[in-house]
Amino acid sequence: MIQTIKDVWYEALDSYEGVALKTHNEHSKFLMGVKIKTDSNGVVIYNTKRGGMFYKEVEDHQLDVFLTKGWLCGVYNVAKENAMSTLDVVTNAIKEEVGTNRNEKRYEFLKQKRVELMNKISDLIKLIEDEDNKH
Repeated sequence: MIQTIKDVWYEALDSYEGVALKTHNEHSKFLMGVKIKTDSNGVVIYNTKRGGMFYKEVEDHQLDVFLTKGWLCGVYNVAKENAMSTLDVVTNAIKEEVGTNRNEKRYEFLKQKRVELMNKISDLIKLIEDEDNKH
């Protein structure tokens, strides 16, 4: 089902998940590191985990998921990609600890973080599959 970005906005508003924020300039909704907002310039979807102080718009392939599969599936997809990116960073840090630093506490912390991220990614994949099965 292909939607417009405005349809995704209305779907986000109708969703009970997430937090809504309304100011005199914009109306927005946040969920799992994704912000969708509407203002006088239209509707924009941001990935709040990218860009530091200023959020970056979701990438084109991520926007396609929002437009074809809807708000929740799009959010879960962005959250999964963010978690996978963090997992890559943690995995590289583990390799560095093993190879050079040999700080046992940091190594144990990174191993635990890796397990948490893998569990999070697994949960997100299940949520994506559940959303796909609804449609």
